[in-house]
Amino acid sequence: MLEEFFLSEGYHVLIAGHGQEALDLLDQKSTPRPGLILTDFSMPVMNGPEFLLELERKHPKIFAQTPIFVMSAGSDTRKLAVKITGFVKKPFDLNELSIISAKYRL
Repeated sequence: MLEEFFLSEGYHVLIAGHGQEALDLLDQKSTPRPGLILTDFSMPVMNGPEFLLELERKHPKIFAQTPIFVMSAGSDTRKLAVKITGFVKKPFDLNELSIISAKYRL
């Protein structure tokens, strides 16, 4: 659903099923620098908070220069050990995501 939405809005989209898969994508030289990172708080293998800590460690420039939003149905993002740009509460409104993505569009 999200992939189709962002593609229809004209964005290049990278999809990862969990944090480790996202890091593996970012490790590839051919992967373009993301303009926005939208991650879920709860994921298998490597959850959102773990992904963000590893992103900051392995890709500090991407972490520092990319707007990062965490999606969650109820997790308390104040428990995050890193700073994020914002929080998107599930269930989310596609209009809200459109506004967020337009604000940070490269």
